[in-house]
Amino acid sequence: MHRFHHHKGAPERAYVSEFTRFMEDFMDHHPEEREEQRDGWRIFWDKQVDLKAQHERDESEVPTPGYYYFDSPDEPH
Repeated sequence: MHRFHHHKGAPERAYVSEFTRFMEDFMDHHPEEREEQRDGWRIFWDKQVDLKAQHERDESEVPTPGYYYFDSPDEPH
């Protein structure tokens, strides 16, 4: 049985894709992967953001031209 929560009024057994069944079975047989998954999440998402440094970086950014291969119509040739 799949692990999705059913909403009130939804059929008892909704469609579950072959991939979802595969992943649920895999995760049941490899519980260590849950910790790997959490570690990966922490690496990329659970970070403190220095808002002052982010603002300074944004302010110092040089605008990129829309297309590098042609001069801007506003620039003299």
